[in-house]
Amino acid sequence: MWKYINYIMLIVIMSNGSCAKAQSNSSKETVSLQEINQQAKKIKALKSFLMSRNGKLVGEFYFRSHQAKDLAHMRSATKSIISLLIGIAVDQKKIQSIDDPITKYLKGLPGLETRHANITVRHLLTMTSGFRWDESSAAIYDRWVMSGRPIRFLLDRKIVNTPGKKFEYNSAGTHLLSVLLTQATGMSTLKFAQRYLFTPLGIEKVRWEKLGNYYNGGAGLELRPRDMLKLGELLLYQGKYQSKTIISKQWMQASVKDQVVVKNKGSYGLLWWIAQEKERLVAALGFGGQMIVVFPASKVILVTTAHWQHIGTQNAVKQQRQISKMIGDYVLPFIYQ
Repeated sequence: MWKYINYIMLIVIMSNGSCAKAQSNSSKETVSLQEINQQAKKIKALKSFLMSRNGKLVGEFYFRSHQAKDLAHMRSATKSIISLLIGIAVDQKKIQSIDDPITKYLKGLPGLETRHANITVRHLLTMTSGFRWDESSAAIYDRWVMSGRPIRFLLDRKIVNTPGKKFEYNSAGTHLLSVLLTQATGMSTLKFAQRYLFTPLGIEKVRWEKLGNYYNGGAGLELRPRDMLKLGELLLYQGKYQSKTIISKQWMQASVKDQVVVKNKGSYGLLWWIAQEKERLVAALGFGGQMIVVFPASKVILVTTAHWQHIGTQNAVKQQRQISKMIGDYVLPFIYQ
């Protein structure tokens, strides 16, 4: 996901939502699920919209022949699932500490040098690794994916910032976490996820693309929208699903804690976006409008999936704004009425 597009999406939701709430309260109008469905249907790129409250599905809409059984490519929302998997590995002591240097878990990896010892697991989780990287357009992402050597492509780059000091959105860094997870656990990212995350959540249908020998940690996961809701529930209920602990409460709390400031407007946790307006919200966000947005105080989870292939950055921004505006203008008033 190109630099800050995801965060802009959150800001639009929150700012629109505040205005809509005020207008709704002043006019004492109410918003219905039917009206939300009608407004969502107008967004040509939207494939699905789901909403749950207190763990119960209250709204589920699919558009333009898309169905509940269809897999949806989560794009950069994949990164937040990598965070969940790293948390499970930490709980299992496969990763001793996220403040360990990445070199501890990547021994023998081609391209790994002593200079990489200053980069910790936490730095990759907070997008502060220090590598020279500009994902403000598709250019570097495409070069990285098409390089045929995605790990070396990142490791060969200069470290231009002190690790931990500057936020720089970096999909290759999150992919390196997938590599690290595989090295630390002795299992592929997909196999580890199936055993310790997906199966306990009842998630059976999954597809995950590979980059070289490893599953893409930056944007490769495909799930059904209902299963995306389940991942949001883990966040909402601090690692529990149907009263069963999947990930420790400690990890989930750390994941949604402000770890780094983004442009002095908001914050980033451990691969989760965070915004604060009338209510704090936490989100997994992907290119084109793939979203899992959690409102902990209201106990609401929203999921959207949208068309993303071959649309270009400009169209991606446009449709993300349309989706966010719909949420702000209609969904938030529904939540708060």
